Amino acid sequence: MSFELVKEVVIPSQFKISCLSIAGFDPTGGAGVAADLLTFSRLKVWGTAAVAVITSQNNARVCRAEAVSAKLLRSQVESILEDFPIQAVKIGALGSRANLREVSRLIRESGLRRVVVDPILRARDGTRLMEEGGSRDYLKFLFPLAAVITPNLPEASEFTGIKVRSREEMEKAAAILSGSGPGSVLVKGGHLKRGDPRDLFLENGELFWIPGARRVAARIHGTGCLLSSAITAFLARGRTPLDSVLAAKAMISRAIIKSEKCPRWRYRIMAQK
Repeated sequence: MSFELVKEVVIPSQFKISCLSIAGFDPTGGAGVAADLLTFSRLKVWGTAAVAVITSQNNARVCRAEAVSAKLLRSQVESILEDFPIQAVKIGALGSRANLREVSRLIRESGLRRVVVDPILRARDGTRLMEEGGSRDYLKFLFPLAAVITPNLPEASEFTGIKVRSREEMEKAAAILSGSGPGSVLVKGGHLKRGDPRDLFLENGELFWIPGARRVAARIHGTGCLLSSAITAFLARGRTPLDSVLAAKAMISRAIIKSEKCPRWRYRIMAQK
C-alpha cells in the first residue's frame, strides 16, 4: 500500500465559508475550540482554530489551565490566514493578558471582520481563565473591534463594576458595555434567579429581549461557547447581528431542551433535530 502526499486542503463544496475560533482547548469536547468546530460544521461553514489556553477538565471541574505563549498563538493564527479567507472570528478563553493584546493586534493588522467576543473570565466552577486585570484589557483592546460581545451576568458585573442580577441591571450593564465600542452587546441572562432566562441584545440604542430555555438539571458546560460560535457562523453567512443572535439562540435553546442526561457526560448539546 502506498500513500501520496496531500499538497493542499480540499474543502467540500458545501463549505464555502471559513470561520476561525481563537479559544481554549477542552479535552471533553464540550467547550472551547472543539465545540466551536462542531458548531461550525453543523452550520455548514469550514472551521479553523487557534488554541490560546489548554485545560485539563471534565464536566464537573477544571483541574488545570495554562495559556500558550503569545508568540505561539500568533503563529497559529498567521498560518491559518495564509491558507484561508476568514469571513468571521469567534474569540473565547484567551488565558492571559498577553494573548488578549496579541489577538487584538492580529485583528487590526489582518483586517478581520465580523468578530464575536465571548469574554470568558472564569470557567463554570470558578477557575480563572484570564489573569487579574484582563477585564480592563477587554474593554480597551478587544471590545472596540467586536461586532458582537456576549458576556454572561458575572462577566457583565466585572466589566461594569455593578452587580447585574435583574433585568433593570442588565439594561444598565448593556449601555455601559456598548460605550466601550462593540457593534452590539448580548448580555446573557442564564444566571437570573427569577423568571425565564431572557437575554438582552442592544444595538444602535435599541433593546431586544430574547427568551431562552433553562438548562437541564444536570451539570453542563459549554453552552456559551456554542452560542457564540453559532452567532459567528451566521454572521459569516451574511446575516445581521440581530438575526445571527436570534438564529443561534433558537438553535441552542432547542438543543438544551432535547439534551440527554447521561450518567457520566451529561448532555449532547448538538442534539439532532
